[in-house]
Amino acid sequence: MAALIQAACAEAEKGSVANPKPTRLDRPLITAEQRRENEAFERLDAGLRKGGIEFYLSAMDRLDADLRDMAVAAEIAEPGAGAATVRLAMLTPTIGRKE
Repeated sequence: MAALIQAACAEAEKGSVANPKPTRLDRPLITAEQRRENEAFERLDAGLRKGGIEFYLSAMDRLDADLRDMAVAAEIAEPGAGAATVRLAMLTPTIGRKE
């Protein structure tokens, strides 16, 4: 029985060494547009953090899906404009804000 287990293990190791999985398949494939949006969101987040912890927490509280999309679009159009968009939205009173 032990010889059978050893043979199976040897076969499994031989198969895994012979056909290693390419590393590029380890990463999820994303489109260029998704990559731009991700990079813009990272810049937006960094810009919001520059405002200090209180501002950042207030901005995260205010940041809903619509404002996030608007800020990311502004950040894509002009780096640095995303944080300004969020700051402007925070200063503008909202009428009938959804809770």
